[in-house]
Amino acid sequence: MSNRVSSSPDKIIVDRSRASKNQAVARTIKSTRARLQNSDNTADSFDRDMLAFYLSQIQLSAAVLPLFVLLTGMFANYFFQNINLFPWMLASLFIHSVNLLLILRAQRADLTLENAGAWRLRLQIGQVLSGLAWAWLVFIDCEACTSGSGFFYFKSAVLIIALCATSMAQSMLRGATLYTFLPVAIALGVNSVMDPQPADLVLTAVFAIAMAFFSFITDRLYTTNVRLLSFQSEKDNLIAELETANSMSDEARRRAEEANLAK
Repeated sequence: MSNRVSSSPDKIIVDRSRASKNQAVARTIKSTRARLQNSDNTADSFDRDMLAFYLSQIQLSAAVLPLFVLLTGMFANYFFQNINLFPWMLASLFIHSVNLLLILRAQRADLTLENAGAWRLRLQIGQVLSGLAWAWLVFIDCEACTSGSGFFYFKSAVLIIALCATSMAQSMLRGATLYTFLPVAIALGVNSVMDPQPADLVLTAVFAIAMAFFSFITDRLYTTNVRLLSFQSEKDNLIAELETANSMSDEARRRAEEANLAK
């Protein structure tokens, strides 16, 4: 009879410990699942990480744009002898140098969630300056060239290549494609209105469609990277919380067993 009475508290204690463990795990899973499903402020919470990724990534392609500008200018000056792209080259390289200095300052700064938005805005303004340099190229023409259409096709190819390369290189900076090449699209539209030639109208339409397409692609890439960071962070938090709940449950069970043995 006494054995039956003593076994009943043991069973009750074990059941309560197991229930406590299940409730802790259930609360942890429920709260983490709610955070995963609530993605309204996900991009803002990872601004600092995405900006740090961008600053480290852009260093790898820092020499691509100056090289492309130099090749473009030298090729045009050699094959189109009645044109001079040296002023445009100097302006483009100067703006690129300013952007590099801005990137270096951002790397040395202590990035936080509070100042990440301000630094991103400064970098986006730098991209607008780069876009103004490309927009200047739109208004450069070679009327004295023997084959004027040749320079037009060359300029069109340069703008499309710059759009593709810059979009891929700046994909970690939110809105970089739009900020950089919206001035170019506006310049093409103004040029088409001032001199409505069929080739200019076609180039304006093609460039606007390409800019919209690459803006969409880079935005999807940015969103995907943010989601990957969010899932990784939430997974780490979930594992840590489950381990904490498990350790608390083990501690409660150990105390219950000690209390049972004391009886």
